[in-house]
Amino acid sequence: MTIKISEITIDYYSGVSGLKVGKYIDKLILENIEQPLFISFYGISSIAPSFINGCLLYIIDLYGVEYFKKNIKIIEVSSNFLELVKNTIIKHFEYKKSFLSNLKAFNYFIATDGSVESNNIRNYISKINSTNNINLKYNEDKILSANVQHTIKKSKCVIAILSDKKYKEFIIEQCDFALKNDIPCILLIKKGMYLKINDKIKDKILLLRFDNTNIIKTIRVLNKIILMNIVKPVDFPVKRGKNNNSDNLIFWGGLAFLSGLLIGSILSGNKK
Repeated sequence: MTIKISEITIDYYSGVSGLKVGKYIDKLILENIEQPLFISFYGISSIAPSFINGCLLYIIDLYGVEYFKKNIKIIEVSSNFLELVKNTIIKHFEYKKSFLSNLKAFNYFIATDGSVESNNIRNYISKINSTNNINLKYNEDKILSANVQHTIKKSKCVIAILSDKKYKEFIIEQCDFALKNDIPCILLIKKGMYLKINDKIKDKILLLRFDNTNIIKTIRVLNKIILMNIVKPVDFPVKRGKNNNSDNLIFWGGLAFLSGLLIGSILSGNKK
């Protein structure tokens, strides 16, 4: 199946527009998870990294590098665009690698958006770490109160869970406070939401996307990050889908792998 970007949007510069394309690709993948998709950029002469983030990196974060490499092919692209895609993907993983190499934490603050789903995720994270001597704090306040600020300052990392877009500003406010105090954030965000993250703080934020089909795997990844304390590489899910119960994991750390195997596989070489 071939998807023409120009038939979905005429805005190739914003992350919101890129996410619109990413959500459309995600919908087609869920309809047939094993069917290859050809993404055509025919007629597009210029594009912004933020669009690539919303369009392509959104899919990589949801399905993993191996799935993307196997099933997604980018066609009808200019040489300039090809280079931009390559650099954007490499930077994406550089930010993640930097975050993981710098995180050293045993005291965590869990920020929820107040929704039932985010509170359930918080409780599950707390439960599976109850015997691991990990200090997990959270607060029921729905505002950035003095108590919340004090608890965040005492932590070494904030785990923020954004499940309902109605409460996005509250989560952003807590993350922003943490970052201003040089405290890194792990953000669990439900798929379909877009957050613009400043390049200056990208190495302070690790974004993990989830939905109802992969939430358990996402929590496992998060828990592994907590328990390993970033001493070793971290694994990420390969596949997800309506009927997929696979526990396959992939390691996404190597930049040489990304710039070589990944780029060579997903870009099929059909240039304009």
